[in-house]
Amino acid sequence: MSLALNLGAQDISKKVWASGYARGTFLMDDFDTKSAIEDTVTARKLNSGHVLADLSINVQPNANTELLGQVRVRNDFGGFWGSGVTFDVRQLYLKGVVGGIVRYQLGDFNYKLTPYTFYNNEEELSQNEAEIFSIYRDMMHQDLFYDDNNSWRQQGASIDIGLEFKRFVEELNFNFFSSRVRPSNFTSISDQIFLGTSIGLVQSEKLKLAFNYVRMLDIEETSNSNRYLNNPVFSTALEAKIWKNANYSLLAKGEVGASKFQYENDTLSPILEDYFMDLNIQFNSLKTGLSLDLNYINVGADFRSPGAQTKRIAFTSQLGAYERYGNEQALRSVNMMDLMRDVSLYNQQISPILMAYNPSYGNSNPYGNASPNRSGLKLKLSHKDLKKRWEANFHFNQLSEILGSGTDEIRNFSSWKIESKIDLAKFLNGYQRKIELNASYWSENTSRAEESGLQTVDLSNRMLNLGLNIGLGNNFELLAGLRSLRSDGFDFMPELNVYSEIIDFNEFRTELSEQIYGCGIRYNFSEKVNLSLLYHNFNWKDDLSNLSEYQMNQYSINYIMNF
Repeated sequence: MSLALNLGAQDISKKVWASGYARGTFLMDDFDTKSAIEDTVTARKLNSGHVLADLSINVQPNANTELLGQVRVRNDFGGFWGSGVTFDVRQLYLKGVVGGIVRYQLGDFNYKLTPYTFYNNEEELSQNEAEIFSIYRDMMHQDLFYDDNNSWRQQGASIDIGLEFKRFVEELNFNFFSSRVRPSNFTSISDQIFLGTSIGLVQSEKLKLAFNYVRMLDIEETSNSNRYLNNPVFSTALEAKIWKNANYSLLAKGEVGASKFQYENDTLSPILEDYFMDLNIQFNSLKTGLSLDLNYINVGADFRSPGAQTKRIAFTSQLGAYERYGNEQALRSVNMMDLMRDVSLYNQQISPILMAYNPSYGNSNPYGNASPNRSGLKLKLSHKDLKKRWEANFHFNQLSEILGSGTDEIRNFSSWKIESKIDLAKFLNGYQRKIELNASYWSENTSRAEESGLQTVDLSNRMLNLGLNIGLGNNFELLAGLRSLRSDGFDFMPELNVYSEIIDFNEFRTELSEQIYGCGIRYNFSEKVNLSLLYHNFNWKDDLSNLSEYQMNQYSINYIMNF
């Protein structure tokens, strides 16, 4: 892992330049409780919106140094004469190259290592999303510094060193970073930092090795507390090209490692130690566009890796809109429309403990590949049309617990998903406008053998995604999409203490149904500037919940500019 620093591509004569991002959005919500008793308390309509600009000044005093400072100016609608305007410093960093070998970055930076050491997993239900829904998600990702390569935004320093050799070894890379996760309050809470290092060796195109080490820890004597977290994780990874010719390739990869979690000077703290293993074979047919990816994973029940297990969604956070509804003002649970648009639910800090999750939105791997207490096989079969007209993927996972949760019997998790993208315009000779269709279907089942005195575990989740983009000419584009989720059954949810130990289990029952569909039109001024008018309808119902069924209609205008 290294931070790409393409200073050579910049025009050195351009010492100072501006870049940035701007957005204007207006939302109107229409909320309706489908209850036998009329809801006379909840506001039926809510309006909100804002205009903001992220203004970046880039300074390049010489060919090897660059400085960036970014300020966000935001005005929420309803604030007049400057009363609703806020100014925030969003980014500030200095980066450069020393001697053509050492690359450094101070301040804000993005970093990742492997899915078991330091990795920002995608949020639930975000894959295969129609563009009419991902417009909102892209706005949130912009605000939260989430990018497409699963890196975490950190504040601190990083150093990357690259060495090249003429014989025996092609490259040797050393990477190091450190960031402060939590500041001290000078009394009971100590400074908490996260640091990591990676040593990568490229022997040749056929063989690559890497050693990764990360550690989350409290700094002693930065507060009055003598209780200190210490959570190191290390891994060794290998990648080997077994066979390659003009038509076929066979690649083998593997990563193994271990972790140790404890609070030092805390007599109640356990010492959790465990390991993980991930073995992978990839076969590619360049002639036909077919590829096969097969994984065997084994992640111990006590494996703890905060940098890889931290979730984007904090399901215990307060909702930004309609937190309570109905005459009884019941707390509304998080739904998939909230995940699409409510930035207050999202997390940017590395969590030292396992976070809560919703089993209806994914129960087999709630913490990504690093989910503890899982073993089994993962299969992915892909086919890309050589004429780039379509592509399709099939995923199948068969996992199980390593240790039973509160019983000797183990839970089994089976899931499959099929997804496809089709460029229909390429099937029509001479047709120049866009017609793109994407579709996916996901099914997951959790089960456990019946045991005396315990209810049988049987939880099934299913989700359908459809998306359509049609070019109308004159830079107009029609957008449409549908998402439908169904979750039925029963499972036991673990209750964790502050040490991430399971101390109890809570019953989870659901007959959940969620549907959202949307349509809209977008005008593209250019590749980087567009205006969209969108409508979304969302319905929520759970027959086993005390919460009333409800419906939300959302109308929005969105203007987005990158410059």
